[in-house]
Amino acid sequence: MVTYAWNDALFRSGDTNGKRINGTPEHRSFVTLDVALPLACRMGLAVEMNGAQMLDDANTSELQGFVTTNLRLRRAFRRAATYVQVDNVLDHGGAVSGYVLPFDGTEMLYPRMPRRVLLGFELTP
Repeated sequence: MVTYAWNDALFRSGDTNGKRINGTPEHRSFVTLDVALPLACRMGLAVEMNGAQMLDDANTSELQGFVTTNLRLRRAFRRAATYVQVDNVLDHGGAVSGYVLPFDGTEMLYPRMPRRVLLGFELTP
């Protein structure tokens, strides 16, 4: 599945009229792929792409866009399943969002989650 969103989020009045609303990327897309494999296994790949976003109302500070890749491998049994999932496979650093402090201009950034590996077991009734 492929999805794309264009968000024309602009201020419509005041001193910031016509400027991008901070914290809102203009472009965003997701690509997901789910493949059946032998032995009741499935592999899923998810790629999230976010465009640049402004950090302040005046649009003077910009956070660069980023791409995050996640991978999941699942093996089903009769009434159970086990899986391994890797989030942020390529371990890209950086930030996913942020803002600028109005009184001194300091950029406050929310860091991207580092690579993580999840192991799971599911039971179905």
